[in-house]
Amino acid sequence: MIATSFVSFSVAFNAPASNADKTNLIPASLFEKQFDLSVVYAYVGPAPSDNSYFDKAYNATMYLEYQYPSIVYLNITRVPGVQIASCDAIIEVYGIRIAANTGPTEYYSYSVGTNYNSSFSNSDKVTMGNHIDDLVDHNLYRAIVCNFEHNWATNTSILSFSVGSMGWYCTQPSGVGGLASAGLPTDISVTIFRIGYITISNGSVSVYKDSVTTNPTASVQLQHYRDGFLFNNLVPAEILPKTNLFEPSHS
Repeated sequence: MIATSFVSFSVAFNAPASNADKTNLIPASLFEKQFDLSVVYAYVGPAPSDNSYFDKAYNATMYLEYQYPSIVYLNITRVPGVQIASCDAIIEVYGIRIAANTGPTEYYSYSVGTNYNSSFSNSDKVTMGNHIDDLVDHNLYRAIVCNFEHNWATNTSILSFSVGSMGWYCTQPSGVGGLASAGLPTDISVTIFRIGYITISNGSVSVYKDSVTTNPTASVQLQHYRDGFLFNNLVPAEILPKTNLFEPSHS
């Protein structure tokens, strides 16, 4: 089986002990935080009928991995000032947990960063990105994109790329799987944790790891909607009934 997703920056979440040898991990300060993240939209429900496509690269029909997939969008805001001093740029790494009350849980990671120094280069950004693996575990957390905005203005917010199993395909038709693998849930929650951050200064990289007991950055409870579960602070109420719930940003 070949799994694919529409991602651009491979990361994961909560590194095992074996990963700690890569870099000297420094305990992170909870007070050093350059971004605010919140959930603005989340939907979990039955997959749409058009859940397959032909991939020329694999010369195969690709099928949605789960028949009860998830999708989450975040609002990301740059906190005023330079909260993490003495560096040229920062990438913060977050984990997103989508959990059903029946037990199944999906984990994704999301990285977000900006530069403080205007001379910061793309090669420095690549160097920082290579250290995301020092914080995250590819065996547990799925790959996802990184939002890195050059010269990110204070108090400016962006809408994240989509997170969730809706973007994952494989070469074989699948069963229900995912969050409905233990039967249809009656409750779905989405929780965001920060797991650490990466800084670079004059080409030197430092990696800071948050404590596993850190309080969640944000947590929301989805409500029953149509045949699934929804949290919505993104789509206007008058548009929602006509919205493809797996493509709210296209509304």
